Amino acid sequence: GTEISNNGNWMAYGLRPNGGDDTLHVISLRNNSEHIIPLAQNASFSNDSKWAAYTVMNDEVTRKKMSKSGDKIYNKAELINLQTGEKYSVERSANLEFSEDGNYWAVHREKPDTDKSSHKGSDLIIRNLKDGTVINIGNVSEFSFNKKSTMLAYLVDANDKEGNGVYLKNLNTNV
Repeated sequence: GTEISNNGNWMAYGLRPNGGDDTLHVISLRNNSEHIIPLAQNASFSNDSKWAAYTVMNDEVTRKKMSKSGDKIYNKAELINLQTGEKYSVERSANLEFSEDGNYWAVHREKPDTDKSSHKGSDLIIRNLKDGTVINIGNVSEFSFNKKSTMLAYLVDANDKEGNGVYLKNLNTNV
């Protein structure tokens, strides 16, 4: 699939050769600079067009070996600063999302194989894209930013139902 940033300065597309691994290309339409990311797919851009996020998978040979041995195959979420090329990764990603204003990036992680509990909650990683700080909220089953990107609502589903509930976090004050 292809994506174009809101300001029209960036485009992302994936290439998958027959029987091969994906490669994601993120290209500047202004100066033809390019970020080539092996094993990546499903790019999205922040609304301010300063960041791109995508999923990185294991190579096909590793996926086949893991599948045969019954091992769980996890993906990695990755974020790239389109100006500097600096990257930030989160292992075991289930899904990822930018806030509407482009100031935050959230990655909901999958529970590790070793966690045999029945609750649905897992770690939610929130990265502030302005200052680089990271918040880890445990046992989150669902989350959403409000349209102004000032609040984060999330549900906690923990083992033994301890702390379960609906929470609202002010992203400006961290309360």
